[in-house]
Amino acid sequence: MGKVFVNIGLSLDGYMAPEGMTLEHWDQPEFKDWAAKWEAMMGWLTGLQYFRANLKLGPGGETGPVNDMLQRTNERIGANIMGKRMFEGGEKGWPEEAPFHTPVFVLTHTQREPWPRPGGTTFYFVNDGRGPADFKISQGSQDKTIVEFKLASNSQLRRNLQRQAEIYKNASDAKNAIKAITYFSQGELDRVTDILKDLGVLGHPDIVLIDARSDNKPSASKA
Repeated sequence: MGKVFVNIGLSLDGYMAPEGMTLEHWDQPEFKDWAAKWEAMMGWLTGLQYFRANLKLGPGGETGPVNDMLQRTNERIGANIMGKRMFEGGEKGWPEEAPFHTPVFVLTHTQREPWPRPGGTTFYFVNDGRGPADFKISQGSQDKTIVEFKLASNSQLRRNLQRQAEIYKNASDAKNAIKAITYFSQGELDRVTDILKDLGVLGHPDIVLIDARSDNKPSASKA
């Protein structure tokens, strides 16, 4: 079975992108100063030697444990998954040789033929019509995994945990189904824990709990 991991750039106070960083203003980096703000948030990554080499930004860059971690992480990846918005931004911003060097599955409602790029990256556009799973990872027909993301506040969480991922798994001929649940408060964590206990799946390796609470982490603006 392949392993699935999530790789997201996120500030400690919950921001993934600065205000103004939209497709409409992609060619206007001065709009609300979004480009400088994004660089301030992601500078720890863009200054690394491996990152610069992978995007062909020229020689130089920082080395050390964080650079080594980035390289080891990227070398483990057999396939990437992203949403339509990330792809649309990257389609404008990535170099011709996109930085993935693997198959990339783009989740979208838009039908489009695969898009091969130099360097081993091919974008595949996943559109399952009736309502796709959040993520579908494949290393060939014999190893497919479905990943479903849910909010702990979802009123249908219990039913979804019982049925939805299994339905998607069967429809996609997948071997495994992973449920990732995000909670934003202690109350939501307690609710999820009770549901998982009732269903007999608390601690199951296919259940991933994501702690998105803001009251147990320092603010990025004050760190």
